[in-house]
Amino acid sequence: MSSSMQDAGKAAIGYLRVSTDEQANSGLGLDAQRAAIEGWARREGYTIAAWFCDEGISGGAALEDRPGILGAIDALDDGYVLAIAKRDRLARDYIVSAAIDAMAVKRGAKVVSVAGEGAADESDPAAWLLSRMIDLFAHYERLIIKARTRSALNAKRNRGEALGNTDFGWSRDGSGKLVENPTEQTALTLMRQFWDEHPSYGAVVRKLNAAGVRPRAMPWTAQSVQRVALGRPRTPQTEYLAAQLAGLTKRALASRARDLARELNAAKIQPPQTRWTRASVRRYLARRAHSPAAGVVLSPAT
Repeated sequence: MSSSMQDAGKAAIGYLRVSTDEQANSGLGLDAQRAAIEGWARREGYTIAAWFCDEGISGGAALEDRPGILGAIDALDDGYVLAIAKRDRLARDYIVSAAIDAMAVKRGAKVVSVAGEGAADESDPAAWLLSRMIDLFAHYERLIIKARTRSALNAKRNRGEALGNTDFGWSRDGSGKLVENPTEQTALTLMRQFWDEHPSYGAVVRKLNAAGVRPRAMPWTAQSVQRVALGRPRTPQTEYLAAQLAGLTKRALASRARDLARELNAAKIQPPQTRWTRASVRRYLARRAHSPAAGVVLSPAT
């Protein structure tokens, strides 16, 4: 997102990034990053000419999948500063970080971490080395987290434990294994029965409430019934993707994701965030690849 550009003697572009997990678990959420950059701008006499943000995007994502940083770079002008709260907000991939630094330099600008973590300007070799070391440690930390997560998931899988959220109709026993939840299985049966009697989610919700069928948390809605009972209507996204994916292998999908993102944006199909990217298409399909509700079935890789 961005605000209109302003004329100022010392102008900066503010860039914010947070992944979903980081926003939930760290002290560097979007508000904290913005406050840190604004404080630096006041102290150093800069005007924040525009703000750009990549929300819910991993620091390991490719540049082409990060519209916020691409917009921030495009907004840079000679003498501008690209202000970030910390170097790891720029990226958690040292190659991507170096590429962003180089792109800023080509525009006569520079990247500044308001936390004072070195500088990308090679005129100060010691500061440049510090910034590169910080980028490498951010990359290393990402790899460590991935390795720990993979190890933990493998251990759970080897023990036969369920992974991820527990679908409606199922519970976990004391050992973490999935077992049928009789009450919720009955509710699912009733949902399908009510649907066959009157194929309307509103009608199903009313009948569930009248029958005293209790949801897990929030009251029944058309959306929650559709989600837990593999709802039948397809969204424009799933209709479009289902048509495009007919007969594609998983390997072919990997090469088509970028083109699909462009086509979705051109067709003005509502994305889950600001715009469709290769990564968001892959995530969207991964969540729905075997869902009858999505109508998307991927062929096995050849």
